[in-house]
Amino acid sequence: MSLTTLPRSIGRFEYRLLRRPSELLQQRFLGRFADDDPRRLFVERTLGSADEFAGRIFQDDALRVRGTKLKERASLLAQAATLEADAKARKSEADEKLDADKADAEQARKDAVKQQQDELAQARKQEAQNKEQARKKAEADAAAKQKQADQKAQQRLQSVDNSRKQQEAKADAEKKRAEEERASKVRDASEQRKAADTQRSEAERLEQLANAEKEERRKARNNA
Repeated sequence: MSLTTLPRSIGRFEYRLLRRPSELLQQRFLGRFADDDPRRLFVERTLGSADEFAGRIFQDDALRVRGTKLKERASLLAQAATLEADAKARKSEADEKLDADKADAEQARKDAVKQQQDELAQARKQEAQNKEQARKKAEADAAAKQKQADQKAQQRLQSVDNSRKQQEAKADAEKKRAEEERASKVRDASEQRKAADTQRSEAERLEQLANAEKEERRKARNNA
């Protein structure tokens, strides 16, 4: 071993000694938390940065790669957690919007029914007035005027009924539009959840590769 590489070798050995408590921290303490727990991700990013920096300083590619992979895994898990939280928020927003639209549609339907009832009541009142006026005006043409009054009342009732049907059709259309908007947002939330699952799977794959590489290094040390 040359004199130039001796300090690096000593530094690598000392760093590994200093790093062992943090490895125990990863195995025993961080294992209690979920993979995407912010506290675990913070510690793993910190340890990954330290390994990466030490690997460059001591020219230890294995140590540097381990640090890089640990950082990348923490970053991917953080992104996956963010996407999943955003998907949940979007779904909650879509549900709230649907409930509000349903409430508005129901209120519009009630208003339409009330308007129909008021117009029917007014039509009946007008019909009764027309009948009374026709009876008082003249006995001779009472039958003809009665018929005209009945026709007018029927037309008014038909108009009211048409108005009610239009209001109900409008309320149904608004309800359908609200349901379509919710379905669209739910689909968006589902796609974002799928993206989060994909990133989580990639993070698990990187972790498995890191563990496999660590196991190979351990076997190499044991065989040395």
